[in-house]
Amino acid sequence: MRRLQSNGGARLSLADEEYINQLYVRSRPAQAGLTRLVNPGGEALHVLTLNKEELEAGILDQLSQSFTTVAGMSIEDVLRERSGEMSHRARRQQIFQLATPSWSIDHTRLPDGGATLERLEILGVADEANTLFKEDMSRVSTHDPHRIIAYVMVAGAAPSALQQYDKYEKALAQLRGAFPLHVLPEFMTETNQGQLAFALGSIFQLILNEGAHFYYQPADELQERFRLGQGLANAVDYMNSHEPLTREILERVDSRIAQMGLQKAIETLSEYYSAVPEGKTKLDSIARELKRQVRAYTDELRQIREFSGEQQ
Repeated sequence: MRRLQSNGGARLSLADEEYINQLYVRSRPAQAGLTRLVNPGGEALHVLTLNKEELEAGILDQLSQSFTTVAGMSIEDVLRERSGEMSHRARRQQIFQLATPSWSIDHTRLPDGGATLERLEILGVADEANTLFKEDMSRVSTHDPHRIIAYVMVAGAAPSALQQYDKYEKALAQLRGAFPLHVLPEFMTETNQGQLAFALGSIFQLILNEGAHFYYQPADELQERFRLGQGLANAVDYMNSHEPLTREILERVDSRIAQMGLQKAIETLSEYYSAVPEGKTKLDSIARELKRQVRAYTDELRQIREFSGEQQ
């Protein structure tokens, strides 16, 4: 309990003082014959021949035999015995209410308010094949007879949804000027992310154009859309210089793809980049670059599809 508390883990103990007293009263001997003790070799010893340490060890050994049953109790034995206070199903619910994910999410930063987050609950018991919690499909054996462990994981949120994300960004900005930072390639922000966000936002109708003007519609439909710029080049330049908006659009696109499925998304994106501009104007060059970004993004989705085994 002290170790869990020092690590910040939520905990609930059934070894409360009242229950410990009940076990003691139930198990303590009415009287103990200590006139003759037996050493580890089985030889009888007279108490008057023992020194202090030998006498102490002998008394503790003989008295502990009265509490052998208590020493052999498992956490599930206690749950059975105390089922009148609370059923094991209610205990399960109790510990999972205490268990919390290791991150704090700001749901207002999620495009869908967190509706697509996945929550995983796993129950750790001593022996998953012989347990009170057989109705729990997600359980594992811990081989620890004295604890039941509730593990909760919530997945699917972007890093920007973390409550501490703003502090992290600020600390990162301060360190960039003082220390070299090494980041895994998969997590590096590419300079063309703004172009990709613009292209994907247009495909999924998060970015709309009226005449020569391009507009972004926020996830909250009650918010007014705002103008990105007049003309394709200006709108793309605006995206390239506004990283928070780029992240927001990419996160919304991820959510859309999760809803529609990888195969449907790949088909939609493939249709976009398959129509190649034939001209050589500046607009044609920008359009070709946008399509290249979408093609590379679609290739990544294909790899994810193959890895996940989703049917084509």
